[in-house]
Amino acid sequence: MRGWAYRARGKPEYVLKLESDLPQPTAESLGPHEVLVKVKYAALFQGSAAMMTFMPHFNNNPWIAENNYSGTIVATGSEVEHVAVDDDVFGGFAADVLRKYGGVLAEYVTLPDHVVVRRPNNVTLKDIAGMGAGGVTAMQFAEAAGLKKDDRVLITGASGGMGTLVIQAARAAVGDNGLVVGTCSAGNEQLVKELGVHQIVDYKKHKHLHKYLTENYSLEPFDAIIDMVGEDYSILKNSSPYLKPDGIFIFGGNMPLIHGGGTVLDMIGWFIRIKIAQTMPLFLGGMPRKCVMHAGQISRDALMRLAAFIEDGKMTPVVDSLIEMDQVLQGYARLATSRARGKLIVHVQD
Repeated sequence: MRGWAYRARGKPEYVLKLESDLPQPTAESLGPHEVLVKVKYAALFQGSAAMMTFMPHFNNNPWIAENNYSGTIVATGSEVEHVAVDDDVFGGFAADVLRKYGGVLAEYVTLPDHVVVRRPNNVTLKDIAGMGAGGVTAMQFAEAAGLKKDDRVLITGASGGMGTLVIQAARAAVGDNGLVVGTCSAGNEQLVKELGVHQIVDYKKHKHLHKYLTENYSLEPFDAIIDMVGEDYSILKNSSPYLKPDGIFIFGGNMPLIHGGGTVLDMIGWFIRIKIAQTMPLFLGGMPRKCVMHAGQISRDALMRLAAFIEDGKMTPVVDSLIEMDQVLQGYARLATSRARGKLIVHVQD
């Protein structure tokens, strides 16, 4: 079986290899709540590249990459009821499933049935391959921010793979009379406005973003800020003028750390900084507004809610590009530039 696997910690270009003789899972090996999926498409995620760098590898066993996929059910365990053989399915999962089952960048995978749901009828397998874990997390960001009709929200990194999903979840939550503001470059303005952003802030033009936000949004401040970039700490530190006193700041990611190939110590330092921001008074490094960090909680119910959300037309996929299996390293290289607009999808097989 073909698949992209790594056997040591490091950057993808050094440790990730396309192997042709990986062991292929079989129907006979399935547990009662497991399914065998023929993977048709998988999505590349820069966070997965970061995990290859951060997570220690204590043996020579192959770890298959990635955690978002679409494909077709080949076999099911004896107690699986919500999907059946020949169903087109999609899904995604977090690190706990990845550690136990491995990733999906291979021709066939065994997965627990709670990370597998039927594909909505209004999207193709190609387009939905990158929406599983990211789509669920985007919806949960909007919920964690407490967004409701007529609210005002700022989303940084609006044109990225996660940002394009978060702005759609936010727009659905605040409605037509709310306000969604997104940061992106001028070249991505049309894309993010088509997805529901009302106003953009060109981060290349406004180097000191907190000053621009103070000048333009202090009279009608935001109810929430969802920070998908994590690069400019001053946005939170100086948020009093443009984030309501009862507003909330969501830490959604740290692009410099993930895209820059930071170390384990860098990651620990980021978590410590967030904890200080959350718990300490202002004079000890705390922040003027409530701030939380959220990681996606992937479950069958969450994926089924996402599927219904997509089928209702509230979230549509954004695909940056489609590549073949032998182009995966080039795909990760593009992700590392932070210039991908939406998801980068790998065609695994027909």
